[in-house]
Amino acid sequence: MTKRWAYQFDSFGRRFRGNWNLDEAEKSFREALELEPDDTVAKVDLAILLETDVDGTRYSARAKLDESIKLYREVEKINPAAGITQNLLLDLIFAGHYAEAREELKKMQGEAIQSAFSTVLTAITENSARAIVDSQSNSPDERMRFVTLVQASTLLMELRQYSQAYDLLKAASRFQSANEIQGRMDMLLKMKRYDTDLYSENDPRYPVAQAILEAYSANPNLDRLKPFFTKRDDWASLKEAVSRDWRNSVAARNRLISAGLSQENILDIAVSILEIKNPGGADPGHLVSGISSLGPLPVMYVVQEDGKYQILGTSDSPDQVGERVLQLLAHHDIKSAQAWLDLVVPDVQGTSFAVQGAPSGFTLTLMAAVRYLWSGVVESTRGPAAISASAAALIGPFDGSPKAIQLLSEARGHASSPLERGQIDLALCQTFEKRKQWSELLSCARRLEANKVFEREGFRFAVKALGAQENWKELQAEAETKTESLRQRR
Repeated sequence: MTKRWAYQFDSFGRRFRGNWNLDEAEKSFREALELEPDDTVAKVDLAILLETDVDGTRYSARAKLDESIKLYREVEKINPAAGITQNLLLDLIFAGHYAEAREELKKMQGEAIQSAFSTVLTAITENSARAIVDSQSNSPDERMRFVTLVQASTLLMELRQYSQAYDLLKAASRFQSANEIQGRMDMLLKMKRYDTDLYSENDPRYPVAQAILEAYSANPNLDRLKPFFTKRDDWASLKEAVSRDWRNSVAARNRLISAGLSQENILDIAVSILEIKNPGGADPGHLVSGISSLGPLPVMYVVQEDGKYQILGTSDSPDQVGERVLQLLAHHDIKSAQAWLDLVVPDVQGTSFAVQGAPSGFTLTLMAAVRYLWSGVVESTRGPAAISASAAALIGPFDGSPKAIQLLSEARGHASSPLERGQIDLALCQTFEKRKQWSELLSCARRLEANKVFEREGFRFAVKALGAQENWKELQAEAETKTESLRQRR
């Protein structure tokens, strides 16, 4: 018993999560049943296990529902309890065995949930209108009808029957209006199944949808993501961005699962609404963005490569966009280079860092240097020099490119004002930090500290460099100098 239960939990004691082992758990249960074929508890536990796929999603297309159904039927003959019948009924519905589910439903006469199941089956096998009419005869009391319709809508949503789920919830809203119901109706109206050719391969949104499905899966894999991105020599920047986005989505994912949504519901939400914007200019490309309950999705930039739409970069990994801007500049296509920067720069994400001594989870975000560098509104601040520096600021802080350092250093030598030099120094500091070049970072941070506009950023970079070098004496002196400076300003 201990072994077969242990395999169902991960290292943190979570069932069907993390590093749990589906194959070993199934093997252990089957071995137990060989020894005790009539052990109904083991059969029910194995049935629940078989309802779950390797990612911990219950009732998914990869679950062994037909085997689970067989086990429940065996247990039901010995112990026809309502709970067993309900589990069997759910398996039949999720497996698409609707006629068998109708027969099984007859055994639940008098159970509170019976009306909801009947309404669900009618909505699927006939239509929503008929299901709503039937709910009136099954639940003549308005309060009970409201409950039936909401329960049926919830199950239909789990079944990814979004249109019918919306219709039933809309009918329920006539009896009781609530913000929560309206919010769910708005969500259902937009949701579509990701596995029904939502976007064709000729649609710029196609690679974005595929990338989202992989990046926000239970176990994302960079190798499976690569076919949807343009060719590149270094995947490190993208790998970091994907890992960071996945970690940031975990809390939202757990909240949605707790609210009754499945992993497939979550992925449907993530890809249902993707919007396109074209940067203009002679270089064809597209901005694809979306809103998700998992949190803000990174903006993605799509171009054609080898006759297919592929992702050039994202708002949290824009280095390849910077490379493209430099290529356009080299070909004297100033308008297209400007169009790309106008499109990308407003969405580029800054660097977030924890604040020591602050509450857990509290972070500050340092704005990306490119947001300062590409902020001109007249042609004199949008010319080749500004394009080159801004492209380098898209590249360096995200992949630590030596070429970006060279371009930024050259741009600093031609800068005409302390403000412009400070903006370039900020980009250099972010690049040196990425490369972990602590001596260069400290020198650049000292320059930044002397610039009144970027003094605070310079102090943070100096502290980071000194800490990385384990230069505790100078770090203490730095802190004392800063404390004294703040005291004098009060």
